Amino acid sequence: MAGAITAPTIVFGTGTGTIKFNQVNTTTIAANISDNGNGAINQLGSGTTILSGNNSGFSGLTTINAGTLLVNSSTALGTSPVMVASSGTLGGNGSIGGATTVTSGGTLAPGYNGVGSLSFTNGLTLQTGSTTSFLLNSTSSFTSINLLGKSVHYGGELVFNITSYASNGVDIFAVFNMTDGATTSGDFSSVLVGSTFLTDASGIWSGTDPLGISYQFNDATGQLTRGMVPEPSPVSILLVSGILGLSFVRRTRLTLQPTAASH
Repeated sequence: MAGAITAPTIVFGTGTGTIKFNQVNTTTIAANISDNGNGAINQLGSGTTILSGNNSGFSGLTTINAGTLLVNSSTALGTSPVMVASSGTLGGNGSIGGATTVTSGGTLAPGYNGVGSLSFTNGLTLQTGSTTSFLLNSTSSFTSINLLGKSVHYGGELVFNITSYASNGVDIFAVFNMTDGATTSGDFSSVLVGSTFLTDASGIWSGTDPLGISYQFNDATGQLTRGMVPEPSPVSILLVSGILGLSFVRRTRLTLQPTAASH
């Protein structure tokens, strides 16, 4: 894209056409885009394009080859099928009505400015080699994905970036919200929380970071659970100490028991 789009509407006529965003900065497109299935949107530049208009009439293919495309309205991409190619990033807090595929090298990072949910109403496929990234600020401030019907196919790397916050002990983050009969399939190749890789056991990923905080991600529920590894309570410490003390006394008595005198 050279210059800026200021028109309130963009309508594709007969034949085929492509809108190419090829900027290095951040650009917001509030224009309403529509076509007859003959149009296309291509994110090419290293910058960020924010779609915030009513594009319910757009159904052509959207391809993200580089940079970032943010979907920031409920109809920002209409029913357009979306493909995130290598070096491209898809995000935002709006909704996507077309089938979405994140290919190897592509990144899905839902939310806008570190918060919000990106919704998918026609399925989501995360291919091998892709990256899905969430930001967790607190239990009331984190990014997530909503799946309304259809399914999500897990694949590639799942990454959780966690900022410092005061935990209440056990926190649950619903990062994949399945509604209206949405289902899951597949599995991730790795799950990374901060700098800690979790271990997979049939779709249950678990691990403990260097600070002793435990994490568990469940493929089926799409939830990450964060909780401190419980330390021994004073009662349990006293109980163990008592058992050890009784054991010591018993061993001492057995050792000091006199032997029978010989005649």
